[in-house]
Amino acid sequence: MPNSVVLEVFTDFVCPWCYLATPRVERLRQNYDVDVQWTYFPLHPETPVDGMLLKDLFAGRNFDLEAAHLRLKTLMDAEGLIFNQRSHTYNSRLAQELAKGFDSGRLRELNGGRRYMASQPTAQAPTPRAPAVATSKPSTPLRQTVEAAPRT
Repeated sequence: MPNSVVLEVFTDFVCPWCYLATPRVERLRQNYDVDVQWTYFPLHPETPVDGMLLKDLFAGRNFDLEAAHLRLKTLMDAEGLIFNQRSHTYNSRLAQELAKGFDSGRLRELNGGRRYMASQPTAQAPTPRAPAVATSKPSTPLRQTVEAAPRT
């Protein structure tokens, strides 16, 4: 976009405030000459892969978790986003690496050129499906690329 404003948005997939910003950023992009660049940023890289309780994450920070949940719920409802109170957070490093790979086109090439787009947030819950049962991890170019990615 010539003469457009570049808006760099730092986001973490497990951050509810980042999720809340998604439709707002999209409205900016639709209504103004804005080039949005998403930058994947781990807000809490020290979070163990298995996750941790939010009360432990915010321990000693004088943070009212219940008030934050209530505020988020009000804002999410106003945006038409699904939001439920959660008790845990998780490490998002692998999800960020995967998204960065798709954005760069590197993983898209390995996946036969198909591009995957995140669906727009919706107020409707997805249709439940039976869980897939896998007996082993298939070896695919995508899995090999993700597993071989350097850990930062």
